[in-house]
Amino acid sequence: MSRYWLATVVSPGETSTQVEAAYTRALHVLGKAHLLDDDAFLAELRGGRVPDHDEFPVLLAVSDNGPQMTSSATRMFMAGARIAQHFGPRRVVAGTINEYHHAA
Repeated sequence: MSRYWLATVVSPGETSTQVEAAYTRALHVLGKAHLLDDDAFLAELRGGRVPDHDEFPVLLAVSDNGPQMTSSATRMFMAGARIAQHFGPRRVVAGTINEYHHAA
């Protein structure tokens, strides 16, 4: 297992679009951009069917339960990129929530 710091986003509130952009950049940097190019797989997901294929590589994103990570747009993007999601507890440090995102 490997851990990667994907991106730092400085904004008053992160959005699912920012999450998608960070993970898209990371997949390109890691040489895994091909995971985003399977239109047939994405069509099956959009149709509500999750294909049962074992040959897909799976990445894991670990995050808190922030709305940008739990949104339906993020969930669809992550499924299409074969990135599983795991939600840990929200961590509060000095009154602010520290979010953590790792790809393994």
